[in-house]
Parts: sequence; structure tokens; C-alpha cells
Amino acid sequence: MTRLRFIAILLLSISALGCSNMQHVPDWQLVLNTSGPVAVDVDSFSGDITITADQSCVDTTVTFQRSSLRESEQDDLYRLISYTAQTQPTEIGQKVVVKAIATENELDLLRVDIAITTNSVEDVHLRTRNGDVTMLGVGGKLDVRTADGNILVSTNEPMTKPVLLENHRGNIVYRVSQEATGIVEVSAIGGRARFDALLGNTTLLPGSTTGFLNATLNDGRNEVVLRTVDGDAAVEVVENPMVK
Repeated sequence: MTRLRFIAILLLSISALGCSNMQHVPDWQLVLNTSGPVAVDVDSFSGDITITADQSCVDTTVTFQRSSLRESEQDDLYRLISYTAQTQPTEIGQKVVVKAIATENELDLLRVDIAITTNSVEDVHLRTRNGDVTMLGVGGKLDVRTADGNILVSTNEPMTKPVLLENHRGNIVYRVSQEATGIVEVSAIGGRARFDALLGNTTLLPGSTTGFLNATLNDGRNEVVLRTVDGDAAVEVVENPMVK
């Protein structure tokens, strides 16, 4: 196991960001030596999470951006935040494990936005709150939960493994190609559930309503579950999910 614990280093140049797509200098950046598809495991107390699979990347870049609702106290508040990032060996390769912890945040004054960019992603396990989750080009099994934020999955990868996307007070969009499969369940309490399939072999099952639906996609047996409260949830099957 390779484990890296690091102290904050202020970056001096955007050019140091490697494959990261962030448009400003983040508080921290860490480059992990990885090869081939990696699994990603993120556990954060609060903030946006972005995971991007980019075939032009060689290693895995992790960036962190802190923010506070009380700028006058942010130096003291930032001391409550700590991070760890590491790679772990798995049966099929490597797992990138990222954690963000706040020892105190009862008033939700603190958050950390995390961006992970790597060559290829196979499986994601993710937990956060008060933040959006964006996953681009990922593949494999997805187990994602957030609160007070939106979830977007947009990928050209053939999604044939189980998917769980769950949040509270936010929208969910699962945008995939015609190679995806699944037994689909979409629940949007207080919102609208959609299954928009322009391609593939699809069936909308009886009993579907405005806020709940069951469907099948390409005769798949893998469960695809989207659940939200106070938001809309949609499955979209399109020709090129990454360019929509």
C-alpha cells in the first residue's frame, strides 16, 4: 500500500495542474502514480466532487479547494480540515482513496471541493453532502450519495454493472450510450422521473407515474437505481453522452 499524507502547499502556477480541468489555482494538488483503470473511493464531509476519466492522463491528479461562509474567520476554520489521499492495491488493479474531514462543522460553514482526474475509472464509491457530484467518462459499478446537491453522470463507457445514485434536495441525470443495460428504477419524490431513451431496446413497465418509474434497458440484469427527494431524476440514453 502506498499512503501519502501531505501538508498544504500553495501552488504558484496553473501550469502545475497537469490533467486537472480546474480553472483557478487550488489550495492543494497531489499526483498519485497509477496505471490502467482505477477504482475511486471518496468520502467528504461537504463539498462538490468531480471525477473525470481522461485518456490523455498518465497518473491520477487530486485537487482540493477549501471555502468558508465566514471569510473573516477562515484561517481559524481551515485548521479544522484535514485530508488524506492514497492508492490501495485491489484484485484488478488500484483504488484511489480520498478523504476530507472536518473536526467541527455543525453550522455548515466549511466545505472542500475535490477534483479527481485519471486515465480510466472502473467503479466509484462516493459520499459527500452540501455539494454537487459530477462524473465524466467513468465506468463500472457506481455507488454515489450526496445531499443538497445535484448528481450528473455522463459517460460513453458501456454501463453494465449496478448503479445507485441517491440524493436529497437535488436533481439526478444519468446520461449513457446505447451500450448501457439495466433494470431501471427512478424515484423523484416532489419532482419528476424521466426515462428518455433515443437509442437501444427499452421498455417502460406498467405502474409508472410522474414521480416514479420502472423500465428495462437492453434486456440488462444490472440494477440502475436513481432516488431523489425535492428534485428531478432522469435516465438519458443518447448517441454521444459526453458531448451533450
